[in-house]
Amino acid sequence: MYKLFSLRLKSPAPTALGLFHLTRNKLRSTILDWWYATSMIGYEFSVPEDCLKVVSTIFGAQGSLQSNDFQSLAFSVETATPTDTINTAQFIRDGDTIVSAGGTYELGFFTPEKSRNRYLGIWYGKISVQTAVWVANRETPLNDSSGVVRLTNEGLLVLLNRSGSIIWSSNTSAPARNPVAQLLDSGNLVVKEEGDNNMENSLWQSFDYPGNTLIPGSKLGRNRITGMDWHLTSWKSSDDPSIGNISITLIPGGYPEYAAVEDSNVKYRAGPWNGLGFSGLPRLKPNPIYTFEFVFNDKEIFYRETLVNNSTHWRAVATQNGDLQLLLWMEQTQSWFLYATVNTDNCERYNLCGPNGICSIDHSPRWVSEAQRFEDAGDKKIMVQQEYC
Repeated sequence: MYKLFSLRLKSPAPTALGLFHLTRNKLRSTILDWWYATSMIGYEFSVPEDCLKVVSTIFGAQGSLQSNDFQSLAFSVETATPTDTINTAQFIRDGDTIVSAGGTYELGFFTPEKSRNRYLGIWYGKISVQTAVWVANRETPLNDSSGVVRLTNEGLLVLLNRSGSIIWSSNTSAPARNPVAQLLDSGNLVVKEEGDNNMENSLWQSFDYPGNTLIPGSKLGRNRITGMDWHLTSWKSSDDPSIGNISITLIPGGYPEYAAVEDSNVKYRAGPWNGLGFSGLPRLKPNPIYTFEFVFNDKEIFYRETLVNNSTHWRAVATQNGDLQLLLWMEQTQSWFLYATVNTDNCERYNLCGPNGICSIDHSPRWVSEAQRFEDAGDKKIMVQQEYC
């Protein structure tokens, strides 16, 4: 993280064309480019401290930009140590990151596998394989490394492209006075008022907008007061984090349960909560890795996991084929271990055997359909077991 020197313009920022006409070398172009990219919101920009000596020379020597265009040439100098927080006078460029206090999570720009696009996301900070758990601009990727993230005075996180256009933005639940954005060690990116650590007062948080991954501490369910729906959506592919055709969502009403939905069709169900677990998830039981809870009250309905040991890396991922994979990071092999697949009971696949069908898990993966159970053989009935319904 560079030490940053803040400048504020008295007058509106010139156009990009005018700025580049002013530049005569790479250093000048870089400074002016930083200025233009970040001046789109609030007309503020920052430059590395080692460039301070040339700033006044560059701007003062040009006809259209004089020293009296600035309120000050020495507002503040920020620290160079890694941080988990940015304020409205700071920004994150492609190549820069912020890191949660314990180093567990990191936020910045990344490229998935074979893709050429750039995305703003959160990934694990302490493992050797970059693994994204949240992506901001899933539907609006950058095609170069020009991305810049700013926090506005209104408390909005905005992602700007090369032309200064906003391609992704957060929202806010209340007017902001002195907002900051902080990456917590839970993996939650939170916009809040500086000094206010009450999560219920947060202006915005990434946990309210999960992607394909459920991490410990985040919720899967619904806020019954606000209508906020916390559900998972698969990536289109391992190279493309845009929204796929699978969602893991809560089906409310009566006895709520979770289901995997593919193109509006239920693929499988978890079954209702029985007080200890979900009836259709036999592998969901007490274990040494995480504890789990299901909360059902007037305000919220949600499922949530909590790590037994915070040094463990654990995630649940909605895959493109409709499964929910539970993955555990193994330090010995430096790889993700498939701990379990939630959809292990294929009889929970919705409508698999058709109306009045009978599914026999004892013969999995073979099922018996009511319409196919018997066939005539003279005077007696012979049960026929079909491999598929």
